[in-house]
Amino acid sequence: MLPPKASLSAEKGFSPRSVHETVWKRTHELRGKLFKAVGIIALLGIVFPAFAIWLIMIPILAVAVFLFVYSYLEFRKTVSD
Repeated sequence: MLPPKASLSAEKGFSPRSVHETVWKRTHELRGKLFKAVGIIALLGIVFPAFAIWLIMIPILAVAVFLFVYSYLEFRKTVSD
């Protein structure tokens, strides 16, 4: 059970809260933009059905890995400031 103003990071035991929420916000703002682009790329699968699986899976995996690394680098940058 979380306290009234707790966040996901508080539930997992991370602290200080403000650092993690800043990283969370930056990462998820970028995530939204990138996955919209992935959706547009995936729609190309309608035009090129032979490559549909590649037009879906490769961009999703690439963005997921990129966001994992980006989130870590943002965390390190925020902690070192």
